[in-house]
Formats: sequence, structure tokens, C-alpha cells
Amino acid sequence: LRAQRLDRLRSCAVFAGLETHALKALCECVQERTIHAGEEFIRQDDIGDRCFMVASGHAVVFQRAQDEEVLLSTVGPGECLGELGYFSDGRRSASVRAHEDMEVLELYYTDLQRILEITPRLAQNLLELVTKRRRR
Repeated sequence: LRAQRLDRLRSCAVFAGLETHALKALCECVQERTIHAGEEFIRQDDIGDRCFMVASGHAVVFQRAQDEEVLLSTVGPGECLGELGYFSDGRRSASVRAHEDMEVLELYYTDLQRILEITPRLAQNLLELVTKRRRR
């Protein structure tokens, strides 16, 4: 299980360039979760306490405007979801729904904070990801 987690973390762009000791520490913090097709697992404006790394499957990211859903993007394996909430007191800026059955790794913000303290490279990667998402 640990080797599988390590492989999944290595395939996630936000963890690119992290040293093995940091990835191993992350392995201890993440949990696998299955999300079924159609499940909305992040809801716009809710307060969240974790982010997700997509191991398999795809999801749609959207915002609600009045009674309409506006598609922002589609995400797949190797991508991170919910990380923006870490920088905004947990407040979700968009909703996410599984397009198909998915396998994800969950990482609580409290654990993310601990990992950021031991690996500055992760902070840089997160900043780059957040900047790209905000521009989009």
C-alpha cells in the first residue's frame, strides 16, 4: 500500500521535485477514497478541510451562477483539487463532481501544513498551481 501511495504521489504534478523523505512523510498522511460517478465531493462556498489528488478517473470543476452551472475545467489523474481552500480558510471557490468513478488520495490541511514545514519545494509548487488556477 505504501509503494502504491508513493507512486500515486509521484505522478501528481504538485509534488514534482519533492525529495523521497518528503514523499514518504506524505504517504503517512494521505488516505485512499473512492468517489462514485455523479458525486459532488467539493461544494462551492462550503468550508473544506482537505484537498484531493486524483489517482484515477475524471471530475468536472464548475461554479454555480444563479440556477446555472458554469464549467471551469475537467481534471484527471495526477491533478490536485481543493488546494485553493487551504489559502482561503477552507472556503471552496468552486464545486467538483466525479464524471466517472474515481480513486483519490485525501490530504487534510493540517497535515499539509506539517509537510510544508519540512519541504519548501512543495510551497513553491502550490504557489505555481494556485497562480495558474487563478489566472484560468
